[in-house]
Amino acid sequence: MREKVDIVDLIGRHVTLRRSGRQFKGLCPFHGEKTPSFYVDPGRRRFNCFGCSEHGDAIDFVQKVEGVSFNEALR
Repeated sequence: MREKVDIVDLIGRHVTLRRSGRQFKGLCPFHGEKTPSFYVDPGRRRFNCFGCSEHGDAIDFVQKVEGVSFNEALR
């Protein structure tokens, strides 16, 4: 499941992302900020915020941003 999801596309539905080298960056959806500290690494299929320390994969992102359980996030 995790390997089939395009994490940049998934997170890009909630966050405006811009390419930064091999990664993408944007404003973190989990805390207010003015300077982007939220990074998405498509190679590793992971996200990380250096501002609030939120991190994880596509399923973790859906759980956190939509406030759903693991099974609901899989759907």
